[in-house]
Amino acid sequence: LGSRALEWVTAPLRYLYALLRDFARGDLGVRAMSLVYTTLFAIVPVAAVSFSVLKAFGYHRELEPVLYEFLRPLGKQGFELTAKIMQFVENVQGTLLGTIGFVFLIYTAFSLIQKIEEALNFTWHVDRPRSLARRISEYLVVMIVGPVIGVFAMVMLAQFETSEVVARLSGLATGHGSSRAHFAPYVLIIALFTFLYSYMPNTKVRPGPALVGALFGGELWAAVGGLFARIAVYSAKTAAIYAGFAVVLLFLVWVYVSWLIVMLGAQLSFYVQNPSYLRLGLQELRMSGEESERLALALMYLVAEAHE
Repeated sequence: LGSRALEWVTAPLRYLYALLRDFARGDLGVRAMSLVYTTLFAIVPVAAVSFSVLKAFGYHRELEPVLYEFLRPLGKQGFELTAKIMQFVENVQGTLLGTIGFVFLIYTAFSLIQKIEEALNFTWHVDRPRSLARRISEYLVVMIVGPVIGVFAMVMLAQFETSEVVARLSGLATGHGSSRAHFAPYVLIIALFTFLYSYMPNTKVRPGPALVGALFGGELWAAVGGLFARIAVYSAKTAAIYAGFAVVLLFLVWVYVSWLIVMLGAQLSFYVQNPSYLRLGLQELRMSGEESERLALALMYLVAEAHE
């Protein structure tokens, strides 16, 4: 009983050490920076495609609150940036793009999803990406189903949050009924993280590890978002130095931090499903000649036993 209790105490520390070690090596940061570069080009096309999909269901106006929740840590600049992005999306929707413009729109959206798959495949030690046919079909699922599920979840959670039962429970918790716990954005973030971790890697991810990584990533994203919001409020000197470029600088830093948190959550979900990699981490496993021979004999034995 004592050894089991000690294992329960030391297990989180092992996972934390593995994440800090992988973060210090810099590979996750490089992948996150690559995603920042792709996000700059793809954020308006992805939002435009999502806007078109949601417009068919009559929920296209719900895209703006969801986008603002992501940019909320930027403070006042986040609201202004959300308005600018939505203005760009409406310009795209109201303009006849033609064949070349439409192809560029789809290509940039697909390139972002492909970068996300490559980054998550890296954390899961997967070298082989999806085939071209699977990319087209499954990326379309991400582009169509993802925004619909996200916005619908946001709407339903917001309605549930404002219900009379939740208001009474919140009033009991806080002592007055006028304040409510706005947990809908955080549940939405955890749901989106779970979808990314379970669907995007080109391997089978069990629901449990994906949910553990999503809970860690969602809580870390919320905590860092609150800290980043305070930094953005008190960054008057930065705004004075960079003038109108300060919002772009804050946006780049926040997108980088967000993708880095996504990568850390994916790394944790990999370790939960494959705890034997806690010591190895992201390094490649190098075996001696004797170990290779023993592995080959073990494989031959398992194949023969299954055949028999």
